Amino acid sequence: MRDSRLIQSGRVRSTRPYTLPMAPSMRQVLGQPGLHLTVRTGEDHLDDELRWVATSEHLDPTPFLEGGELLLTTGLLLPSDPTDVQAYADRLADAGVLGLGLGIELVHDTVPDTLLCAARRAGLLLFEVERRTPFIAISKAVSDLIAKEQFAETIQASQAQLDLTRAAIREGPAGVVRAVARLLDGWVLVLDREQAVVHCHPASARPRAALLAAEIARLSAGGPAAAALVSAGEHISIHTLAASRRTHGFLLVGLRRRPSPADRAVLNVSTALLSFAQISSAQHVTGADAERWRAALIRLVRSVGGLDGELLGDLGGPLFRRALVQVLSVTGTTLPVARLATVLEDELAAHCLVSREDRRLTVVLSQERCPAVLDLVKGMRPLHAGLSDPVPPVALRVALDQADRARDLALARDAAVLTHADAMAGALSVADPADAAAYASRRLGPLAEYRARTGIDLPESLRVWLRHHGQFEPAAAELGVHRHTLRDRVRRAEKLLDLSLDDVDARMDVWFALRASAGQEPPSVHTVSDG
Repeated sequence: MRDSRLIQSGRVRSTRPYTLPMAPSMRQVLGQPGLHLTVRTGEDHLDDELRWVATSEHLDPTPFLEGGELLLTTGLLLPSDPTDVQAYADRLADAGVLGLGLGIELVHDTVPDTLLCAARRAGLLLFEVERRTPFIAISKAVSDLIAKEQFAETIQASQAQLDLTRAAIREGPAGVVRAVARLLDGWVLVLDREQAVVHCHPASARPRAALLAAEIARLSAGGPAAAALVSAGEHISIHTLAASRRTHGFLLVGLRRRPSPADRAVLNVSTALLSFAQISSAQHVTGADAERWRAALIRLVRSVGGLDGELLGDLGGPLFRRALVQVLSVTGTTLPVARLATVLEDELAAHCLVSREDRRLTVVLSQERCPAVLDLVKGMRPLHAGLSDPVPPVALRVALDQADRARDLALARDAAVLTHADAMAGALSVADPADAAAYASRRLGPLAEYRARTGIDLPESLRVWLRHHGQFEPAAAELGVHRHTLRDRVRRAEKLLDLSLDDVDARMDVWFALRASAGQEPPSVHTVSDG
């Protein structure tokens, strides 16, 4: 394609699940009660996306800005020369500053005419801030708006995931294609391995497959698993649909805009679902198709994460309708791994789901069958295995991470089987108690300081939440708070600790610190409510 330019390619990676922000606008800020802001010029920028608020009296604050901010100033150092004022306004506009708020009745009784003219020439939004309105009130208003938009975006993204998954179950790949086209307001094509169009929406998108043949061929030849390009004003992404290292087809999506993070999240879910749907038209598949179906289901859970119980039951059958399941992750030489997979499929097919990739085996099994499977593994040395905690099916991705981590430790220690609980207890037991306590104090220090300052016990909230495998509903019930309150506490803890608890390594790190600090008495404070 001569009129296209490749702008990105690389391996498809799963994303932290749909915590994707949407930016508010200045018009929304103006609508907040009690701010008393008056726009003087630049009304055509009222609906531009607002990223943050900054305060500066520098004549050139641009090195400290990223673009999209509201800049607040009292005009303390504002020059009197019109040329210098124009240069100031131009610098802000060139840096992408959305708007300039001037606090009046402090240094300037009103907005100087020189600044008003300069802002108008630079195309800069200019508003005045009355003395009774502290700058911090504007910052808080913007922060609250961003938080509300983030929460709304999270709800919308979760609903999009459910819509796509239900479409896959009820209508197959064609339903997913229609759902993606609707959610993204674009065109969607699904091709088979030979680049023949299998599904498309709308029908007018079909000819695009031939135009993109060269890019698709590059992916078919073992190139990256995804590519993005711009052609004739369209942003096009191409994804391979694969399972068990085998490509089954391609997903092509075109938008008339640059894809947002939310769009990319929808594409990741769609790719996983279509990869699954390509080889899973029914649960009664056999032979090589059954093996690929099982691998695709595990890949879907790893990629998408928290599918609800009903959907997991529809996808995985009775095993995923049980109250608790466990995951066993096994590694070893090819023949023992294959032999274990065969035994499990022959003798425990109704009680487990087995996915094998060369020297690794992932087994989802019912809790009551776990002892028998562990005895089987121990008798097949030199296999090494890790076993997760019992979890509800909705926490399956957490269990997959737990089992993988325990397996790696079992291999390092040359143990036949290591449970996640033993791995954590073992890590604590081999650490020097004084060192472990010092580490916990240092790692959890920001939470302890926050508890001393506010009375809100974030460590206990994290301890209960992690014990419930990151499930907010049962953890909030145990703590006696609303699930949204617990969600806010977890996000607050992440910010204080400067990490993401979506990452399994971060979870293990925090859990170790919480276990190491379990015997330490918290400072005496009065408990308060945070809502």
